[in-house]
Amino acid sequence: MRKRSTVHSAVTVVLLALSLVRCDEQALIDRFAGQQETKLAKEDIELLRAKNYPALLARFEPAHRQDPVLVDGLPKAADIFPADEPKNVKVIGYNAFVLKPLNAPSSTTYTLYFEYEFPKSWVIANVKMTAVNSDFFLQAMSVYPLKDSLERANAFTFANKPPLNFAMLVLALMIPVFIVVSLVAAIRTRIPKRKWLWIVFILLGLGRLAINWATGEITTAPLTLYLLGAGFSKDLYGPLVLWVGFPLGAILFWFRRRHWVASSPAEEFS
Repeated sequence: MRKRSTVHSAVTVVLLALSLVRCDEQALIDRFAGQQETKLAKEDIELLRAKNYPALLARFEPAHRQDPVLVDGLPKAADIFPADEPKNVKVIGYNAFVLKPLNAPSSTTYTLYFEYEFPKSWVIANVKMTAVNSDFFLQAMSVYPLKDSLERANAFTFANKPPLNFAMLVLALMIPVFIVVSLVAAIRTRIPKRKWLWIVFILLGLGRLAINWATGEITTAPLTLYLLGAGFSKDLYGPLVLWVGFPLGAILFWFRRRHWVASSPAEEFS
């Protein structure tokens, strides 16, 4: 009963954390996205939608305005937008990077992502700009279509998910429980010298096997260590990524524990 209760609690905590992340995404972006750069980026995108290329090119840095790749690419990007007016526009990503050279004025590079909702489609538009003093210059723009909103496409849901997703979820819940149980047992067990090394070893999971919950894509990173052997991450409006590590320390502890308890006198332990 205790073990079942622990697992149920772990599931509840994970689902609660995921729901809080999803609810707070837009609030976080709206809080930190600067109004000035957001307004300028929207103006840039509207110039692109209106196919006003001369006005848009004038907002790029002078060195980029004659770039043939940029000049030829703008019409292709503009054609991705439907002719309809968008039903909704929202900022779904924001990043600001400050550079302070020793012998030059500081600059800030802003990267903003917008999601445009149209009656029958969605479009993601990315704008990268640099601010030096009070002057803003465009660095790059990109546009690509979507079949659905990122929020729905990357939502954490159990519907229509293959067995592998559920297997990874079970492992991500059970491995930390197994490690914690092993840790408690190790603390209560008389272990030969360097007991603290065993405790550290037990706490870590070896390697990383990760799954993108939305796409089912599997990635690996064998030469990594993770506390409690499992975890998850989720970027704003991005997919949930679950990962697990192999609890080698916890497994070896249980193999060694029987020998320690059965054959070692108490005075040899510390």
